[in-house]
Amino acid sequence: MRYLVLFFFTGLFFSSCDDGDIVTVELEFDKELDRCDNNTDQFLIYDLITDPSESLSLIIPRNPNTEALFITEIPEATPVELTIDANNVRFLYRTYNSEPTFCDVIDNPEVVITGNYEANDGTVEVWTEVEDFDNDGIPSADEDEDLDGDSDPATNPTDTDGDGIPNYLDQDDDNDNVPTIDEDNDDDGDSNPFTNARDTDGDTVPDYLDKDDDGDMIDTRFEDANGNQNLFDDLDLESPNLNTPRFLDPEATETFEGGALRSNSYTIQFTTNFVINEVDLQIIRYERLFFGSFVNSFTVTN
Repeated sequence: MRYLVLFFFTGLFFSSCDDGDIVTVELEFDKELDRCDNNTDQFLIYDLITDPSESLSLIIPRNPNTEALFITEIPEATPVELTIDANNVRFLYRTYNSEPTFCDVIDNPEVVITGNYEANDGTVEVWTEVEDFDNDGIPSADEDEDLDGDSDPATNPTDTDGDGIPNYLDQDDDNDNVPTIDEDNDDDGDSNPFTNARDTDGDTVPDYLDKDDDGDMIDTRFEDANGNQNLFDDLDLESPNLNTPRFLDPEATETFEGGALRSNSYTIQFTTNFVINEVDLQIIRYERLFFGSFVNSFTVTN
């Protein structure tokens, strides 16, 4: 059986069109990048369209430094720069007679590369954005009092509940067992508890930072009657506020011991952006091309 892996990793024997004609092309990719991870030596980052079948691809060595591009915040003002050399870091445009298959080991001789154009030099700028580290609906920049004045929530971070997990990494900023993202009426429709913040007891402390949301002198997490760590299904049937959860009802004043804390688990999303500079693909040249963005998500528990 004959195996072709990713085309690119075995593609040294492919040649480009050699009729001498200069073809003018307009490359219209969606800039939503995918990545192949099944090669231990290289990352293949690519954008693919199927009508016609074309691809733009960036191949970079796989090592701790390049792996960090997808799991580390890198400011746009100080991007990482990679040098294209047609050997270690490669940038290619290819056309096919039919839709290619990426990332899998394949045996499909019917897919033929009809055009192969590779940059011999140029540079790649890479920066990575994380708007909301703990995925609680509040941008990380808004989860820091910024007492040190550096606009960086990671330095001298705010930790409202004192649990050792700074707010920008804490799914429950006040340790009341109600996740921060759920402590908002969302009347403004932005899914952000920070803006138009709910303050049930009117004490000027928003619910997502208030360990006693309804001001009844009972910590919210001790108003969990059935002990299932879901405060929204605990109602006081004798309260005049019958459909209001105990933790938001100042008339419900019974205490339920236990209140075991939830684990701090959330999904973090990194968006890695690539810009290609000063590249000549033979049929088209770019001074500066926004290649696209790759989104990488994983779960954090602490």
